[in-house]
Amino acid sequence: MGYIYNTLNIDRLRYLLKLKGMTERDFCKRLWGAETHRNFKYFAIKPDVKCSTLVRICSILNIPIDSLFTATDINGNIPSVVGNDNIVNSSVVGTDYRTVSENEALKMVIKEKDARIEDLKKINEQLSERINTLFKIGRFSDN
Repeated sequence: MGYIYNTLNIDRLRYLLKLKGMTERDFCKRLWGAETHRNFKYFAIKPDVKCSTLVRICSILNIPIDSLFTATDINGNIPSVVGNDNIVNSSVVGTDYRTVSENEALKMVIKEKDARIEDLKKINEQLSERINTLFKIGRFSDN
């Protein structure tokens, strides 16, 4: 996955301000303080902002940092799988899920599900056999 913007895009920021119903001046006052003389054009002059500024911007707008940048798939037609790096331990599928496409990952999940269903069917059959055996030897009655 890549990003279309590698610096703060002023048009994207304007769009997000509009979504939040905030004026550029109100935003600048909240970002730099009520007495600031800086205005929104600051981002056109210096679009490569510090991380601390990005965090303040996102806090003011109540948005995640990645919403300031537009993600793109650099691999062509293979969509990116965006997640929080959950660790998936599978006894059936031995492939690192981060190295596969979304379709392959879904197929692996289905394969894991099918294997678990088969295990549960076997356990169910074994329990049925044991219960039938107990009935046969007379420990339980049909009453």
